Amino acid sequence: ELEMFLLQKEGRFLFIDTETTDTLKAGRNCLPVQITYILTDTTRDMNIISKGNMYILQDIISEGAIAVHGMTRDILLKINASLPEDKVDEVADIIKNPRNLFVAHNVAFDSRVISNFGYQAQRQIYPRVKFCTYQASRRGEINKGLDKGSGKLENLCEYNGITNEDISSLCKELFLTTADYHNSMYDTAALYLLFKANYDGILKKE
Repeated sequence: ELEMFLLQKEGRFLFIDTETTDTLKAGRNCLPVQITYILTDTTRDMNIISKGNMYILQDIISEGAIAVHGMTRDILLKINASLPEDKVDEVADIIKNPRNLFVAHNVAFDSRVISNFGYQAQRQIYPRVKFCTYQASRRGEINKGLDKGSGKLENLCEYNGITNEDISSLCKELFLTTADYHNSMYDTAALYLLFKANYDGILKKE
């Protein structure tokens, strides 16, 4: 998919991360409570075109999910999280655009979550072209010399010399907050920096 994507003109990288109500074992009930994206051009500088962060109000959030990201329904209400139907068009427009390469650290998970979100709001949303940085790490494309089992985003960032300060700085610049891992804003910023650090290797320009 990456090779075909790079053949088209005016392609863009869409870095995305989600926090959810549950694991994929919940099937269609694994829904997003947070979606963050960074859209860039495909030059080596990866200039940022736009970015977005949205909190989605959901009725049921599992205790396991809350333990990971800390977002309860009460918290989502306090921060004025959006109803699914109020954000589905924005998500659909950016995900379904054929110019955009959907980049996530776990594409199988995040693309399914986005699909579930569309189903919840009676829309079909699924990325046309995808790239998974976790699978790239298993192929050794972004972690040469590192144990291929060390594919966690934070491990890969550390190995590539990307510090928490680097991620927090970008997160604050883009989203006006520093956040931390398991917040989509922070994880998307980390994903962008990881891809940028390995641009030549991923795009086979080395």
